[in-house]
Amino acid sequence: MNEQYPTYNQGPRPAIYKRYDAGFEPPTGAKIKAEIARAGLTRAQAAALLGYKSSRQVRKLTSGEKNISYAMWRLLCIYSGSILVDTKATYKPEAREPKA
Repeated sequence: MNEQYPTYNQGPRPAIYKRYDAGFEPPTGAKIKAEIARAGLTRAQAAALLGYKSSRQVRKLTSGEKNISYAMWRLLCIYSGSILVDTKATYKPEAREPKA
């Protein structure tokens, strides 16, 4: 997401919707649970979306026992519609020297 074109939710904790390099704060279990509900997913469906084999891992996320990774949180927020896919990204990987 380009900070010039913010598309993330400006709710009570907007830092949980920011890009990782812009000060991402892991969401609470309640917020994760709310995003899953907003997406209309069951725990089993959320587990499949996030790449887990069982819904037990999602329960750990929603209970606050385990933090969600930035990539998984971002994917869940995109799926739920809380944020839009960044189509105006300005990230450019460093150029590498060609091998001789």
